[in-house]
Amino acid sequence: MLPYMRPLNFRSSFQYRLFRVFTLLTAFIAIVFLTIYITFEIRNQRAHISAQLHLQAQHLAETIRLPLYAENRPVLQQLAEGATYQIPNLRGVVIKASNGKVLTDVRLPGSDNNADVIEETVEVRSDTLASSPESAISGGTEPGPTLIGKVSLKRSTEDLLLMSYRLVAISCAMTVGFWLTVSLICYLVLRRVTKSFNALMQGIRAMQSGDLSARINVISDDEPGRAASAVNDLANALSARTIELENANRELEAFNYSVSHDLRKPLTVIYSYCQFIQEFCSHNLDTQCREYLREICEGSQRMNQLIDTLLEFASLTRSELHQENVDLSEIARNAAKGLVLIEPHRRVSLCITEGINVKGDRNLLQVAMDNLLSNAWKFTSKREEAVIEFGVMEDEGMPTYYVRDNGNGFGMTDANKLFIPFHRLPGTGVDGHGIGLATVERIIKRHGGRIWAEGEPEKGATFYFTL
Repeated sequence: MLPYMRPLNFRSSFQYRLFRVFTLLTAFIAIVFLTIYITFEIRNQRAHISAQLHLQAQHLAETIRLPLYAENRPVLQQLAEGATYQIPNLRGVVIKASNGKVLTDVRLPGSDNNADVIEETVEVRSDTLASSPESAISGGTEPGPTLIGKVSLKRSTEDLLLMSYRLVAISCAMTVGFWLTVSLICYLVLRRVTKSFNALMQGIRAMQSGDLSARINVISDDEPGRAASAVNDLANALSARTIELENANRELEAFNYSVSHDLRKPLTVIYSYCQFIQEFCSHNLDTQCREYLREICEGSQRMNQLIDTLLEFASLTRSELHQENVDLSEIARNAAKGLVLIEPHRRVSLCITEGINVKGDRNLLQVAMDNLLSNAWKFTSKREEAVIEFGVMEDEGMPTYYVRDNGNGFGMTDANKLFIPFHRLPGTGVDGHGIGLATVERIIKRHGGRIWAEGEPEKGATFYFTL
């Protein structure tokens, strides 16, 4: 199964990715606006409290003008203490004369800690009414009000802090509620929007699993809906082509068997009569006729072998693949033993790597190894010291198997022609039907692998394959 066609769960679906983007974006925007709102509200409340404290300080300044002018400490002390009871959260009152001398300093318990406080200072000035008979008669006034002192109020921010906590809690709760509501709405909308995508993917997965009769339910006229219609059309065309191909394969199979049996019968007759003539009538024939008769017998045998090879090649696409653990080293050893028994006089060094285990069809892999080793055996027939090697190596993290020989070799321009059925390289001087490597390629492809060859004239060849 291809990686992009594996079954999807919600976390890997397109709907989940869209939902995650929308919810994260909504959460980010909500947090930004929440931060701005809380900061603005806290600053606004602090400014309001500061303005209110300033007004209270001005009111107290009007009240203490005369006692401050007379520097009457007891009265100032009494007025300052009264202010601490009348003004909420007031933590201290400081009254100073114009020369900076502290006349009254009232502080409530706990006001010396490091808690944040708001302080407002107001100057206390004299009235601007005329203060002498001359100025009253002349209508003039004394110069502007003079500074007679200052009054400072210190207010705690505990209530502001509590209000801030309450504001943060309420705002966060409302933001979370808003975010959850928006997320739910996004989920419902996305589920409806991506419904056509889900139907498309389900249909494609069904077809990919081999059910070509499956069709996608077209539920919208948008891009996914049109894509689903196109996939349905492709599936219909593929089903029709598959049916045509199956019919053609059945007809071809019947034709192959019919032709093979029809050819076998006259070949059998020809071969039988040739043997009969060789056994009972050869003494009446001259040397040239006996040579012709021998050529006819050998040609009949080669034709019979070619028919067997064609039937075996055709059966590779029909036989079912049985996956099991296969010891390729053992198969290679058995194939090599069979070749040695056929030509025991040859000097061939067979190097087979032990412990090469794969998963595949034992019978088909045996056919492939027989053909590869037989091909190496044939093309090293002219070597006095032939070397045939079977092994495995790592190529890009994947095991790659190879059969190497020091035989005739080939030019790399002919590498792609080696696996064409019935194609034989010219000038090799080796008998064969040109079907062995094509058979190997078909077996390797049925196992999901690939095969390729590298060689050099008169320096041998190496056939690589993966499974």
